[in-house]
Amino acid sequence: SHVIRGAADGSVRVKLVARVIWSIHPFEYEWKDEVLTKLMDILNQRVQNDEEMKPNDLAHVAWALAKIHHRDPTMMAKVQERATACLDDFVAWDLANLLWATAKFSYEKPYSEFMSAMEVAFRRDLFAFRPKGMTNCLWGFGKILHFPSPQTVVEIRKYVIKNQLTLDSQGVGNTLWAFAKLSINDKQALGALRGALSVEADKLKPQEISITIWSLATLSETLDAQTKRSLETHLLRIADSLGPQSITNILWAYGSLAMHMDSDLSARILENLRHNHHNLTTQGVSNIIWAGARLSWNTDTDATDMLRTLVGSKPPSSFSALELTNILWGIAKLRLNIDPQLQNYLDIDLATRLGEFNPQSLVTSLWATVKIAARSSDYLIDCIQDEMLEREKGFFTAQSASNTLWALATQGYTPSKDLMEKIEDDIDECLLDFKPQEISNTFWAYAKLLLSPRESVMEGLQEQAEKKASQMTSQAISNILWSFAKLNYIVVAPRFFEALEERGVEIVDKFVPQEIANTIWAMGQMRTVPSQRFLGLIYRQSIAKVDAWKPKEITGLMWGLLKLSLKPDDRFSTILQQRACEIAPYFSATGARMLAWALKYLGVEITAESAAAFPIMENDDEFQLEIIGGSEESVPD
Repeated sequence: SHVIRGAADGSVRVKLVARVIWSIHPFEYEWKDEVLTKLMDILNQRVQNDEEMKPNDLAHVAWALAKIHHRDPTMMAKVQERATACLDDFVAWDLANLLWATAKFSYEKPYSEFMSAMEVAFRRDLFAFRPKGMTNCLWGFGKILHFPSPQTVVEIRKYVIKNQLTLDSQGVGNTLWAFAKLSINDKQALGALRGALSVEADKLKPQEISITIWSLATLSETLDAQTKRSLETHLLRIADSLGPQSITNILWAYGSLAMHMDSDLSARILENLRHNHHNLTTQGVSNIIWAGARLSWNTDTDATDMLRTLVGSKPPSSFSALELTNILWGIAKLRLNIDPQLQNYLDIDLATRLGEFNPQSLVTSLWATVKIAARSSDYLIDCIQDEMLEREKGFFTAQSASNTLWALATQGYTPSKDLMEKIEDDIDECLLDFKPQEISNTFWAYAKLLLSPRESVMEGLQEQAEKKASQMTSQAISNILWSFAKLNYIVVAPRFFEALEERGVEIVDKFVPQEIANTIWAMGQMRTVPSQRFLGLIYRQSIAKVDAWKPKEITGLMWGLLKLSLKPDDRFSTILQQRACEIAPYFSATGARMLAWALKYLGVEITAESAAAFPIMENDDEFQLEIIGGSEESVPD
């Protein structure tokens, strides 16, 4: 009664009214509801009319409403209006409480007048915040998705580096979560947070540890061995108390980072899932199957059994288009044998819902369906292609066109004539958007399917490859040249080759044996002689990677040199022969003959070890006529 009278006549400050409301709320007194109703009415009147309210009062009102989960947009709007007018007078802790409460109910949209003013105030007072206040503010920005300006990010970095040792486990987890939600990929700040995490790892609660690992994965931040060990040791202790969402977050993170999980921890998490998988959401089921595929769980019988259980744990129709796509991708990637009737249900659901799928989901579904074609009818594959044909002009972007052709080519499934025409129509319209990897994948897919691109596509992609050669990887260069050779493109603009070769010289140390073999084999097929500089560097890189050479790669390389009539230097020849001798038992009969023919035809001195390892090298008549026309054996993958 005293509080109510004082609240009504203004003798009790608003902040104390707010704290009394918060204090009473958890209890079950008979008079609670009546008193709370009266106090709420008075609080609302004071917020609307009391001109004596201070910043601390406004922060307390917002904080109390959020703490008791009482949503009142009208009262909060007035609080924010009055707060905006006096933010210069707010102290750090009150700013943190106000922002936290605002985010708790998502009262504001990003970049509103209030949120913009809050960011300015946050940046101004940042170093006056205690760590908990700072993390609460970042959490608020993350919840509302108000992305701080670069200037604010710089100040956040300074704060985190300075205060990393004072962050507790919850602070580390919440800050990493906010960084992930706000795409703050600042390496210095993240380095400081990883340092704090290594100290606090064993204090994280189950939900905190899952959010922390999820955040690191979202930011593509790998864990160092020591921190990973600390986290996994702690996870082992609390594995039984992890809830379904925590398990989902953890597995998704491991899958995203392609990070090997400790076998004991994996077993404990699987055991937890056996008992609690029925509590997973559809997104949880989808994400765990996706993660299992990323982590190659098809080698673990217990894991594959659990994944099969998850596939059939919910009706296919309950999954969103994206979730269904991830499940199909996981089934295909893991080569997961599931019940034929369940597979049929999945196929039917997919066929009837294709209209819901975005371009990327359609492409992924097509790849997965082709991959498991032995268990799916051609009818479903045709349905997906028909859906693609039904989409409007411009459906295929550079990325989706490249991915569609790549998906089909990886499984050796030739698209229909109509689909190819649609894809190429769209490629013609978006040639400028093709990135180097997409150019490489597209050429590779054409070659793998033995389909010649229409002239405009061929010329357009070649022009883009020349312009973007400086961004090419060694794999992209190798794949493009291999594709041209495979499609028998002999006459190609010299400047195109020069651009790719110039890039190859810059990144020659990135070439692996298969890429070297593909490149030289392709040049040989097209009779395009590399420069002495490029060839010399390729020899040097081949020697540096000599222990990784395989029989087919050695054969392809030598066949390319043979086609170009280029005798390799003596040091390279000797070292390559040594490697061939080490792996001689793995050469096919045809491969051994081709190696022998190339060495002899080029006038390379055959070592005694090679003659002993490959007896065929001593007998010209036995293999010469068989090899001179070439063979598919010489074509690297």
